[in-house]
Amino acid sequence: MIRAYCRTLRNYLRTPKAQHDLKDYARGNVTLHTVGLSRNVSTVDKLRAYCRTLRNYLRTPKAQHDLKDYARALMIIFSVTAIIIFVLQR
Repeated sequence: MIRAYCRTLRNYLRTPKAQHDLKDYARGNVTLHTVGLSRNVSTVDKLRAYCRTLRNYLRTPKAQHDLKDYARALMIIFSVTAIIIFVLQR
């Protein structure tokens, strides 16, 4: 039975996904997914895990692109709101 587990692990480690995961772990880009954790995990630990996941996400190029898009959208929303308030007050 242990041999079967070892064989399965060896086969998994040969896959591209495993290689990618190992590189992420080596770089320290490990995210904690609190969905599958047991119920006895404190709220503080869950909050820490979410913050760590968010920090890791914000380091990615996709996050940088998303942040620029969100900033543009907020600028448009505030500009339109300011124009509407200015027009309504006249």
